[in-house]
Amino acid sequence: MAKQRFQEEVDKMRAAEMEKGGVNPEELILLKRGKAQPIMAPVQGKLVWEYDVVEDSKAPVIGRRYEANERFCYITTPWGEHCEVPAAFTGRVVEVSKKQGATVRKGDVLGYVDPENTDK
Repeated sequence: MAKQRFQEEVDKMRAAEMEKGGVNPEELILLKRGKAQPIMAPVQGKLVWEYDVVEDSKAPVIGRRYEANERFCYITTPWGEHCEVPAAFTGRVVEVSKKQGATVRKGDVLGYVDPENTDK
């Protein structure tokens, strides 16, 4: 949790510094995402990052690595189905776009993952 807050503070400071240098917020977002690919909601419903009976559900921290087809999150549909949303490729999280419990529609961006080059 502390690591995530620290990363958010560092990102805010970097953004403020870049804005002073003449970079507008839209350009800053594009720079931050780089070649990252969006993870999109396949159905409408409520976003659930994880199910944990001990602690609150938390969004993934920036920099967390996902393997291809690993569960990224769940979406609970209006009809009560829990739809698992997989990461489509191996990579690291660069941005989380939605909060726990957010209502999402099909096609909404949930977060961005920077794909790793798996060619050897």
